[in-house]
Amino acid sequence: MSVELDASRSLRSLLARLEEQGAQADFADVQAAASTLDPAEAAAREEDLIRLRRLRDRLARLEQRERELSALYDTARDFTGLRDVEHVLQAIVRRARQLMRTDIAYLSAYDAERDDFYVRATVGTISESFQRIRVAKETGICGHVAREKCPYFSSDYLHDGRFLHNSGIDAGVGEEEVVSILGVPLLVEEQVIGVLFVADRYQRAYATPQIALLSSLAAHAAVAIESARLFEANEIALARERETNARLQRQTAEIEAAASVHDQLAALIARGGDLQDLADVVAREMAGSVVVFAPDARTVHAAAGAGARDRLESLGDRARAALEESHAGGRAVAVDGEAGVHVAAAVGGGVVQGGILLATDEPLSATRVRTLERSAVIAALVLLSQERVRAAEQRAIGDLVTALVRGQGADPAGLASDAARRGVDFGAGATVMAVDAPGLSAPVATDIVRNVLTPKGIAGEVDGRLVVLASGPSPRDLAGEVRRLFAARCAEPVTVAYASAVTAPDAVPAAADAARRSLSVLLQLGRRGGVEDADGLGPYALLFGDRERGALGAYVRQSVQPLLDHDRDRGTDLAATLLTYLDLGRDVRAASETLHVHPNTLRQRLRTIGRVLPRWDDPAHRLDVHLALRLAALTR
Repeated sequence: MSVELDASRSLRSLLARLEEQGAQADFADVQAAASTLDPAEAAAREEDLIRLRRLRDRLARLEQRERELSALYDTARDFTGLRDVEHVLQAIVRRARQLMRTDIAYLSAYDAERDDFYVRATVGTISESFQRIRVAKETGICGHVAREKCPYFSSDYLHDGRFLHNSGIDAGVGEEEVVSILGVPLLVEEQVIGVLFVADRYQRAYATPQIALLSSLAAHAAVAIESARLFEANEIALARERETNARLQRQTAEIEAAASVHDQLAALIARGGDLQDLADVVAREMAGSVVVFAPDARTVHAAAGAGARDRLESLGDRARAALEESHAGGRAVAVDGEAGVHVAAAVGGGVVQGGILLATDEPLSATRVRTLERSAVIAALVLLSQERVRAAEQRAIGDLVTALVRGQGADPAGLASDAARRGVDFGAGATVMAVDAPGLSAPVATDIVRNVLTPKGIAGEVDGRLVVLASGPSPRDLAGEVRRLFAARCAEPVTVAYASAVTAPDAVPAAADAARRSLSVLLQLGRRGGVEDADGLGPYALLFGDRERGALGAYVRQSVQPLLDHDRDRGTDLAATLLTYLDLGRDVRAASETLHVHPNTLRQRLRTIGRVLPRWDDPAHRLDVHLALRLAALTR
């Protein structure tokens, strides 16, 4: 009996250790302890043995998940070494087939020109017609995945009536003898760039862990594809830039003076010089005043020489007209009515990035005009490079705002650090704002809050709504400043709803949700062009923030419209009387004092209200009436 008790205690002790330490415990010890129990004791310890089996199954699942994660890690590491898009695609389908243990894996890429999907990479296929399949966006599993942006599978594709079939596609699938298909989207910034499929030639129901595994692979694959595409695009852009630079060198070699300026500018860019350095070199070598300016011909990027900025300002619209003429003709042009003043457009990527204005005491010779043109090319490269850096930073800020609003950051401290580097200090309190700014794009909004707003903030578009985060002592003042700055760029009124300042990234999602719901209520109420605290609209935001536009107005009309119509037609204010009465807990004395009327007058008004709204005092309807009156008051 003592041995049995020791075995039982040992079993319990080992089970407790196993539950606490997980895979680090030794199953052999537990099983050995269980094996020493006699049948009667084993039956008494059935619950412990069930726990043992459950723990064994759980650890088996964890070990399987560990193997899958290890495979995904290896996959991501392998993808980072690939730069050719075709090699990346082939690696993706090979790894998908290997991880999912399927007969076939293939990838359908989105063709923007034809607005459909086509098979671009396969492994395990034998039919040529299958490899030439093109799928419209509304057809098949591919179309469903592209529309819904979520995984989808069929265990009997050819006989599955849940989606639209196409005879040509079905023929290719039949020739390949495919029965079961699972597809997951390849997403880049919420855009479907393709669909990754695995398929089997027998009926198979893909389990949730398998779908999750393929989805994780697709996430890595999308990043790898986009990185490879950007790498190739950058290689092409760099090749073009090198070609341009070589052509400039050949041309400037013909003229010693131009070659000297070009060499200096090339050296300047090579050592990381900026636009101010460029302006200084051109002004010195050309013996004049130089301004590098933006496409609006008003914003100055850099200036060198006496009175350069004043000269650009004095030219006004004539400088912009000269810039447009230079862009159209591809040459530097003289500014109308200004001797010795020339403008050359700085064009990069097919877009006017800005221009260079050169003012000299003497007319420019043809050689010096060509030198100015070459200087504009160098300026365009700098401006284009700056634009790319700015665009990349804007994307990073947009991703940061999205991660904060959706609570997707795995590392709150990292999110806080990223936000702090961009001017948003959670330690000092960060105000979250939802903004309705018709016609204002997210990139422009980002530029405004980064370069104009004080203190600086971050902005991004999340689920179709512009969201701004900024730090400052007064959330309302911050929201008012954002509204003012955005309004200067919008033809229509700008509306801002803000939440109380938050002090940690994990509080942003709730604050953003409150701000966005409150903004929805403001827009439904027609209160555009103002700034409102989400706290003041809390109950209305919860009730109506996610409702369709017009739902709030319908609620007011259904509850109290007869009373509002009565006030409008007779010039009375019974709605305000009833609202005051309800706000004061239906206290006749308090309400009459607040309204400055006799209690009998108040009672008479209430009787009139009862005739207009017979059921207003019914307990089942009183709250609806009270809430509707408050909403109606907000629209005044």
